[in-house]
Amino acid sequence: MAKKEYALKNILLVAALFFATLIPVSQAQAAASFIISPATMAVSPGSQFTVSVVMNSDQAVNAAQGTIIFPTDRLQVTQVSKTGSILQFWSQEPSFSNANGTISFSGGLPSPGFIGSNGVILRVTF
Repeated sequence: MAKKEYALKNILLVAALFFATLIPVSQAQAAASFIISPATMAVSPGSQFTVSVVMNSDQAVNAAQGTIIFPTDRLQVTQVSKTGSILQFWSQEPSFSNANGTISFSGGLPSPGFIGSNGVILRVTF
């Protein structure tokens, strides 16, 4: 739930900066990027909204892990969903801590891996 009205782009800027530290495990580690979709959205106090964590890759990626950090004074996670994820195996089930302002995950998929754009890793409802 949103605690105050902010543009989503500003709220999740901290999280977006940490996506650069997500580690795709494959032969071409630098070939993948992670983004939050949608990139912008206006939210009102008390409203719920969902964003997707997606991966874009021009080379096969078989695994990904990451920690998303969000501002606890502005956001509270109500659900993290892996439904529809490109990842099929989870070495760390997606989990969150509103107290610490973190969402963590680690998972993979069989060969040939993922190549493409907008491959959903997980969905987060705030």
